[in-house]
Formats: sequence, structure tokens, C-alpha cells
Amino acid sequence: MIDRFGYRAFIKLLVIASVVVIGVFGLGRRGQPDIGVSAASSGPSASHTDAPGEDNCTSCHTEYPVNSGTGSVAITGLPAVYTPGQQIQLTVTTSQSNAVIYGFQMTAINADGTTIGTFTLPTEPQPRSQIVNGLVGGRSRKYVEHTESGLFLPMTFGFNRWIFTWTAPATRGGRIRFYAAGNGSDSNGAPSGDYIYTTSAATTSGSPVFDFDGDGKTDLSI
Repeated sequence: MIDRFGYRAFIKLLVIASVVVIGVFGLGRRGQPDIGVSAASSGPSASHTDAPGEDNCTSCHTEYPVNSGTGSVAITGLPAVYTPGQQIQLTVTTSQSNAVIYGFQMTAINADGTTIGTFTLPTEPQPRSQIVNGLVGGRSRKYVEHTESGLFLPMTFGFNRWIFTWTAPATRGGRIRFYAAGNGSDSNGAPSGDYIYTTSAATTSGSPVFDFDGDGKTDLSI
């Protein structure tokens, strides 16, 4: 009998083999929902982080309401205050105890809803994340999301994480909010059985000291 650890390791090996097969036969990145692979193996369509004007991944993975499972998605490494041009290492972590593979998508926008700052990905033999473009309300947005190689961490169970760098704008941009969605998937080859989570985090530029609303300008006060 295979113990639980061995069983999950076996399943993960099957997933790796499946990803190889998908790559060989050229499954389209934006496959139809009824034939798509759980956690959108090549990365989800843009604009699914639950940011203003966007949907989230429950538009396809409809079995469970958003944030209804026992897992989560988290953004870590973001300081409360950034300085112009600062390079900040961010980590997005998706957790779900009974999942086999995991996915994510994240964006950073200013008060106008436009992407601000620049994402830079680490150099890896098999990239675990990628940058894609989207358009929301007529404004351009950039997203960081997983790739096929980023669906899992070998011999790691219950979570997955992706690390990359965000470079702050060269001038003060006021309050910037990051939105992320994560998918903890059972890898059954269909949109069912997947838990979707969303979260957000914010940072703001430093001085002016009396910037109460985070727009990068000094506010009148008494």
C-alpha cells in the first residue's frame, strides 16, 4: 500500500508527465473551458485578478465560490512605503491542502486603474512565471502569472510559490494596490474541483508627509 506521501508524490509525477505531453502536442494557451487543464496549465487569460473592472478565475472554475475553501493566496514582501525606483522582491503563495497543482495571476495598478511599476522575472532554465498584457476599461494592464513549469514545486505539498521583482516607478505614484488570484487545483483535467482565492495589498510613496489620501500630493489640514 502506498502511504499518503508516496501517493501524492506519485500523482505529482503523473502531472509532470502530463505537462510534458501537453507541451509536445501543443495545447493552446487559451484552450476552451470544457477541455482546458485545471489551473490553466499555460497560464490564465489576462484580467482575472479581481481588480476593479476585472473578473476572477471562478468565471471558469465555477464549482466553488471564490475564497470558500480552506486555502488562500498571499502577497508577501511588499513594504508599506516604497521609494521611486526601488526594486522589491515579491512572493505570491497559493495554498490548498488537498491540491495537486497551483496557479496564480497578479497585477499592480494606480488610482486610475493603470499598471504602474515594472515586473522582472528571475532567470530560470524552465521559467515558472510569465508576463502577459491585458486591457481593462480602455487602460493597459500587465500581469504576472504561472507557466506550465510553475504549476508545482517538486516534493512540496499543500502550496506553491512564485518569486519575482517589482520595480517602483521613477517618480512618486501615490498609492499602488496589488491584486492576486490563486488556484488550488485537483488536476482532474477539467475546471471542476478547483478552489479560487483572491487577495490584495497596497503600498504608497513616501513623503509628502501630509499625504492622507495616498495620491502623492500634500493635503491641506488643520
